[in-house]
Amino acid sequence: MTGYADRSTVRRQPIYLLLDVSESMWRKDRNGVSSLDVFQPMIDKLVLDLGGMPRINVSVWLSVLAFSDGVEELRAMSPLIAADQWITPPTLGQETNYLLALRALADRYPNDAERIRQGVARAGHQTSLRPPLVFIFTDGAPFADGRDQPDDSWQRERERVTGDRMRAWIAAASVRREHERILWELATGSHDQRNAFLAEPDSPAEALAASIRQCIAMSIQQSVRAGEQVMRVPHGMKRAQLT
Repeated sequence: MTGYADRSTVRRQPIYLLLDVSESMWRKDRNGVSSLDVFQPMIDKLVLDLGGMPRINVSVWLSVLAFSDGVEELRAMSPLIAADQWITPPTLGQETNYLLALRALADRYPNDAERIRQGVARAGHQTSLRPPLVFIFTDGAPFADGRDQPDDSWQRERERVTGDRMRAWIAAASVRREHERILWELATGSHDQRNAFLAEPDSPAEALAASIRQCIAMSIQQSVRAGEQVMRVPHGMKRAQLT
């Protein structure tokens, strides 16, 4: 029997997709389009796209979470090649509870990391985990329990996600232009190059979704192939700035 020390080591990339399903996300704009109309089908297509990419589909494990008044798991952390893993439709909510969303992410990660290690071990390998990539799709300010959520409360949970234990890289995208500061503070990156992206005025929803999906897929490819954590600005969007 092959001993643990003789097993080859393979790299695996954890991915989290966090979808805001609060009222502002499902409310239609003057053109009859909501933020969820853009992001929800985009996530489904993104997972299908990634699953069809050789090398990426065996290296990536992916989880999808929805958040609003609470946090709901739409896809458990599992490899992209697990074709039987479907993304459950989310339950729509009212509030935008960033504290619960980021806390759930930090709390889940140790078990998800162990799940990846055990899955790889069953195939006879050891695991080297890359830092998680987290993509957040939102359009609202932190709001919970009928009032604005204090910055320091959800920012403490963000520090758990980006800190030494998890070391996650975060990108955040919104199809609305409000709350630029919040989006900037959610994302990681340098002061003037945060991975936070807002739609330009009158950007067509379908083209916007396709561009975001393409940029996320390229970002994941860069991480898997070269260990680089970067994301270019999707067409029809701008990078958020701290103003």
